[in-house]
Amino acid sequence: MAAEAPTYDLVALLDPAVDHDTRETLLAEVEQRIITEGELVGAQDWGVRQLAFEIGKHNQASYHLIQFKGPSGLIAEIDRQLKISDPVVRFRIIKNGANQPEPVAPGEPVAGTADRSDRER
Repeated sequence: MAAEAPTYDLVALLDPAVDHDTRETLLAEVEQRIITEGELVGAQDWGVRQLAFEIGKHNQASYHLIQFKGPSGLIAEIDRQLKISDPVVRFRIIKNGANQPEPVAPGEPVAGTADRSDRER
C-alpha cells in the first residue's frame, strides 16, 4: 500500500514595496500549480512584519504560508519559480514529519501570530 503524500509548508516572504497585485499574481500562480499537480491544503496571509535581520536591504516582508501535498517534481518547480521571481525576499519549503500537527485550516489563527494588542503588556 502506498503511503500518503507528505504535507509541505511553503513560507514566502515577499517585498511589501512591490505592487500588491504583482504579489497576489505570484501567489495565485504558485497555488494554481499546486492545484494542478498536487493538493492545496490551505493558504494564509500573515501580513507585513518586521524582519529579525535585514535581508537584501529589506527590513520588512509580507509573510505568506501555503500548505500543500504533491510530488517531488512539484517541489522542484515551485522552488525554481520562486528563485527567479523579483518580489520574493526569501522562501522555504518544509516537509512536515509524521509527528507534526495537522495543517491549519484557512481562517484559523496560527500559533504565535496573535495581534500584539491582544497581549498583556
